[in-house]
Amino acid sequence: NVALLKVHPEAGCVGGIIENVYLDEASRRIGRAMGHPFGVGNAHFRTGGKEGEVDTVAFGAYRREVFEQIGYFDERLVRNQDDEFNYRVVRSGWKIRLSQRIRSRYYVRASMGRLYRQYRQYGYWKVYVNRLHGSVTTLRQMVPAAFVLFLICDGIAACFSPWLAVAFAAGLGLYLVGAIASAFQAAGSVAEVPGIVKAFLVLHFSYGWGYLHGILDFLVLRREPHTKAHALTR
Repeated sequence: NVALLKVHPEAGCVGGIIENVYLDEASRRIGRAMGHPFGVGNAHFRTGGKEGEVDTVAFGAYRREVFEQIGYFDERLVRNQDDEFNYRVVRSGWKIRLSQRIRSRYYVRASMGRLYRQYRQYGYWKVYVNRLHGSVTTLRQMVPAAFVLFLICDGIAACFSPWLAVAFAAGLGLYLVGAIASAFQAAGSVAEVPGIVKAFLVLHFSYGWGYLHGILDFLVLRREPHTKAHALTR
């Protein structure tokens, strides 16, 4: 970390790739989903394959000057603290660099229920971050919410129109084709594919559902985070 900060004076933060540690077969399938672009988009610190400037990293190392310039982590946030801080880093003019040389071990959650609670919180708190800054911090955060809205709205409308039923089936079928194809890419064996597809569904639905809940609480009703949203998901 220190060596890279010296080489790149424009970088206020450097970080590396997450290497998943699996506790059992369930966590292995969840980790495969979390390490594929279909699961997490362009979160390069999870998917790897990039060296250079990014919008965020996990477990970053920061220059002292960054904290002196923009302050510290926002302690109101239970989730997305580093993501929100990195947004301020980039907005203030610093760069964030990802290096394949830096590695961190990440212990993957070992159940779909824990994964659901984790990503529901991510989606929920992301909207709170948006409200704090008055803007959408990353475009990839919008995709799961759009997916859940499609499932709900078009799913209900399909009950009343055969054309909308066809559109719903086509949209869901397209998603499943993408999920299955991506699962085959991510899997270590064919036996892992169904579990990875399930993990994709949990990742996307939980984040999207949490995001929509956040829109209701923070943007429509102008509430503060509810008590249950502070509970850790481990």
